[in-house]
Amino acid sequence: MKQGKYDVVVIGSGIGGMAAAVELSRKGCKTLLIESKERLGGRFSTINHEGFRLPTGAILIHRDGYVIKLLKDAGIKPEFREVPRLFYRIRGQEYEMPQKGRLRMLLEFLDKAEVERGKLAGNVVREVAANMLLGGMGQAIMKPTSDRSLTFRDWLLQYTDNEVVHEIFDQICSSAIMAHSWEIPASEFFLFMAKSEGQRDLYVAPQGNLNIMEELAKTVRANGDVWTGCPVTQIVLNKGNATGVVVEKDGQTP
Repeated sequence: MKQGKYDVVVIGSGIGGMAAAVELSRKGCKTLLIESKERLGGRFSTINHEGFRLPTGAILIHRDGYVIKLLKDAGIKPEFREVPRLFYRIRGQEYEMPQKGRLRMLLEFLDKAEVERGKLAGNVVREVAANMLLGGMGQAIMKPTSDRSLTFRDWLLQYTDNEVVHEIFDQICSSAIMAHSWEIPASEFFLFMAKSEGQRDLYVAPQGNLNIMEELAKTVRANGDVWTGCPVTQIVLNKGNATGVVVEKDGQTP
């Protein structure tokens, strides 16, 4: 395989890597985006299963979120559909989340789940959690980099070890933030909920998120290249600085 020279090499085509590659390309850098899998997108992608398009992670896209901004800045207008009604299926029962107060309804379910276990009575969990969430959101907005060592799961464990409750909030994290509750700082969850106003004004991509990533990849290709199915086997260092990468492409390495 012949060697190539680029201003920047980005490893991984998840939404973070793709966003970095798009911005660098738009700034005039010759950029190479490398993805080990055959498809783009990481947890912001789509797979086909038995005739259905299934998300690999993220499902919901917020109207004022960074994904929409990234697309607008790149001049891309993919098809979106609004999500007028949002349901959670919990223990075989469907719960419709209202346009306003979705987070409060989830907290009420948390409280009900704990009461059923005989751990607490009344609205203790809901009130404590609501106060902490409101405090956490305010702190996240004022100091977005504060206390990033505490994961959201660890924060929630302070109030309940109910796995059903944890699964609910983990699903929120996965579908909207593209990370599990044990992978993201609690402050990141609070910041997202504050900025999205409790998950209001949501969109989905009817053609799947992979379609969005493929459109973004065109921006990168306009001033560089995008390689899929190409694992990086080595990062070349020179005096502590990364100066290149060794990539397996078409079963070969240089």
